[in-house]
Amino acid sequence: MKRWICIVLFGGLAAMPGCREKTEDSTAAADAGEQDAGIAAKARKIDRGLAKAVESASRSKETAAAQQEGGPPESGVFDPGQADRELPPGQAAKVTVGAVGDEPRVKLGAAPRVGSSWRSTLKVAIDLGQQQGLPPLEFGMTFTARAPKRATPDAAEPAGAPATGSDAGGAEVTARVDRAEVAAPGRQIPAELAKQVARLKGSTVKFHVAPSGAATDVSYQLSKNLDGSWDLAGRSLADALALSLLPFPDQALGVGGYFMAVTRGQVSGISMLNYRMVKVEKISNGQASLSLNGRHYATDKSFNLPEATQGRPLQFDRLNVRSDGKLEIAAGQPFPMSSELGFRLGALLMPADEPASAAASQPDPRQRMGLDAQIRFALTVDGVDKPMLGEPGKVR
Repeated sequence: MKRWICIVLFGGLAAMPGCREKTEDSTAAADAGEQDAGIAAKARKIDRGLAKAVESASRSKETAAAQQEGGPPESGVFDPGQADRELPPGQAAKVTVGAVGDEPRVKLGAAPRVGSSWRSTLKVAIDLGQQQGLPPLEFGMTFTARAPKRATPDAAEPAGAPATGSDAGGAEVTARVDRAEVAAPGRQIPAELAKQVARLKGSTVKFHVAPSGAATDVSYQLSKNLDGSWDLAGRSLADALALSLLPFPDQALGVGGYFMAVTRGQVSGISMLNYRMVKVEKISNGQASLSLNGRHYATDKSFNLPEATQGRPLQFDRLNVRSDGKLEIAAGQPFPMSSELGFRLGALLMPADEPASAAASQPDPRQRMGLDAQIRFALTVDGVDKPMLGEPGKVR
């Protein structure tokens, strides 16, 4: 069980193989620094592309200038208060269209019809390098949609309540695990691991789907057959579903059209801002094929996963999280018919009690801990028991 916990540490986003601490020698630390510098250079290149899309759709020169002054940090971690200026907590996702593309165009994104239900298969694969990792896991899940909760005026917003503003309305969705297994044909799987994975049956993930298609207020509940050590597996399921749903623009899009979506939320216990560029690659019979490239940034330096810190307070020194993928979604559908998403994380952690001045002037390589992981999700809709759409999608 300890090996499983370490492997699934960041849920669907990352993992810490043995929590490799940089204590070997200064050469190893220098190599890590060079690698991190390369990551930062790539990050700047990707971010300039995202910024170009924002600038092309800006309403005024003043808006464009303000965006250039702010934006994602090269370190991968926002300074105190900076993330709140980019996208305050609870605010609806930001969607900026760079180009609408060629005709015909389709309107993408919707909330599922209340009372609808569908079945999907979710696969998760983790690669930690150095012949470490986890055999692919496969989950059979049933999704049901119900009416959203109503906010109480003049009262504090309860935990799990839908976002207000343009993301109000929509539907509340519950995804239940009907089947969980290790999907590794031809490989010998330890009987105990297979048994523990099967006990995930009955676990649930709940989330709110906004009219734009975005998922917010994601939470999970493990089956009664599992103890608290499996919270990490619950995060995996929650992350996979939340990151597979995107906010879409109000405009219809055609081939060559693209937009940037900025969202905020907890990913495996880490508060992050997600910048994702989505492009329409193909349209056929009202179904759009989309490509996705993204960058993900921690809203602060805190690293609050007790399973990893083992009582030692840590914080981010540098962080690099990027993603890519593809989705197939029909016009106006609230849920992709299929999606494949990949994430790569690289980070350096340092003691939380290390003075900022010391970290900046004379960082101690022996006090740095490295993270490196890759993960891929694959989600497909197997069948629709009750239609998801409130009204048919339109091709324009």
